[in-house]
Amino acid sequence: MDLERPAQHAPSYSFLDFTLDLRTERLVRGTTEVRLRLKSFQVLRVLVEHHGRLVTREELMQSVWGDIAVTDESITKCVGDIRKALADNSQEILRTVPRRGFVFEPEVRAIDTPPSRDHQAAASWRQAVRLTGLAVVGLAAILVSIRWRGDLFGRRPVFEAIAVLPFESLTNADDQQYLADGMTEALITNLGQASPLRVIARTSVNQYQKTKKPIQQIARELKVDVIVEGAIAQSGDRIRVTANLIQVSPEKHIWAHAYERNLRGALALQNEIAGTIAEEIAGKLSPRPQSRLANSRLVNPEAQAAYWKAKYLLDHRFRVGLEKDYRKIIDYSEQAIRMDPDYAPAHATLSRAYATISDIGQAFPRDIMPHARAEAQRAVALDEGLGYGHVALGYVLLIYDRDWAGTKREATRAISLNPSDADAHELLASYLAAVGRVDEAVIEMKRARELDPFSFDVNWDLGRMLCFARRYDEALAELRQAGDMERNSPAVDIWTFKSYWAKGQANEAVAVDMRLRSYRDRLNVDILREAYTSKGSRGYWTKVRELVLPQFRTNPIGWYRLGEINTYLGDKEEAFRWLEKAYEERPNWIPWIKVDPSLDSLRSDPRFTALLRRMGLTP
Repeated sequence: MDLERPAQHAPSYSFLDFTLDLRTERLVRGTTEVRLRLKSFQVLRVLVEHHGRLVTREELMQSVWGDIAVTDESITKCVGDIRKALADNSQEILRTVPRRGFVFEPEVRAIDTPPSRDHQAAASWRQAVRLTGLAVVGLAAILVSIRWRGDLFGRRPVFEAIAVLPFESLTNADDQQYLADGMTEALITNLGQASPLRVIARTSVNQYQKTKKPIQQIARELKVDVIVEGAIAQSGDRIRVTANLIQVSPEKHIWAHAYERNLRGALALQNEIAGTIAEEIAGKLSPRPQSRLANSRLVNPEAQAAYWKAKYLLDHRFRVGLEKDYRKIIDYSEQAIRMDPDYAPAHATLSRAYATISDIGQAFPRDIMPHARAEAQRAVALDEGLGYGHVALGYVLLIYDRDWAGTKREATRAISLNPSDADAHELLASYLAAVGRVDEAVIEMKRARELDPFSFDVNWDLGRMLCFARRYDEALAELRQAGDMERNSPAVDIWTFKSYWAKGQANEAVAVDMRLRSYRDRLNVDILREAYTSKGSRGYWTKVRELVLPQFRTNPIGWYRLGEINTYLGDKEEAFRWLEKAYEERPNWIPWIKVDPSLDSLRSDPRFTALLRRMGLTP
């Protein structure tokens, strides 16, 4: 049905520190316009005008789109836009009522302000258009473009996204390459904290190391309009860094500078460069990041080098053949902490390393995850403004502690510190999926991919979220793309199998599962193929269970997998036996039990409902 408009229709609404200007169809925060697509603005208008009450999806469709046929995805996209514009990562402003609609929570005040200069100018333009026709429409479009990209009178261009290309090491020494890599990562992190732009993550810019591609092509591929490039050289205990800030269209150098510092001051130098670039782009820094950049502490250079080595290995932990490097991650992190005990990023990386050991089944979670928690808590205590520390703590709270509210708190805090932190958005998506808000999880993962478009981890995890959301065709498309990035990836093959199996495409699913078990579990594919050919799916899973039982029965991750295998066989007693063991030990698969499609046939059983309740999840 149609929503009724408020009886006294106001030209503007005020809520929190925002103004919704209906005359000019703009959302303004303080004195700064927050950009929204027209449909997103119209959805926000309906929600604001009916604040404090449930607005159903059907009411939104009717009010905004009328008789035009649209899907729920259109509303979901608009809601995602609105939450991003309102910085509503915790969803305390716009609350979702599952399977029904949305409630706009803040108090709203109707205000009747006189037309702004922008509004008067817009009205004049509309009159001009009516009088002079298409020629003036074209001129207006040009002026609107100038407004957003800078104008003819010397105002700053308005940029939306920036990429820091890998800094070039001017010698071939390994230590200097780590220094260059570390400089790149630090600039990306600091720009994410200090500038209003979307900052592309390091994993996506790494492919451009020593590239011969022109700036324009790189910018198109990354969807950015500003690029930073630079080089670094070391001589004894001195480093020299050059950095260039380049506008893409039209291509021109905005700023360039060379720095020379003592190696011990490398961190302060990174912050100084990031602050200067942020000022060049945005005109000024807000007080919080300006203070953070200005008050950086000196870090032992050997500790920083050890940290960068650990972080590099950690960022590539999902690649086949690198599982053995978890010990190196720990060794490098501990080395950094020994040299500089108060270096918070090293504690955060050590936390993630401990969690990785649990993730890959190299230690029981109860033996290693308390250490992961302690290191993450230490990182946050040393530097509350370190988003990376909050992500590390949030991961432990999600995987081991099942502290859903705590996970959400840490993820949203990390995003507030650095809106361009793809890992923080991925953590928030993982929380949303765990508690059953799967469509919102997909939206959050897509935000992560905007920030890190060429990250293998982000791309396969988007496929996982789509699988949780039962959007299997979309999941398969994303997983194929991730599979092109890394061959023989368990992460890709697991979720490709699950998507095919849930779709009822047994042949395709079993083919993927056989490939996975050949390189991950080291099973004989010929034996599996014979079992499937002669006895179908039941024969296949019976043989798989027989072959994996010796290696899975002593591995907590294997317990969850045995629960799945017995579910495929229809053996509920065995399925629940193994899932109960997994529940007690807390391997990294168990948090998403509520949404894993592999367990759908168990959901009607009261034991499954009881298991969810014990985990603090609503059935």
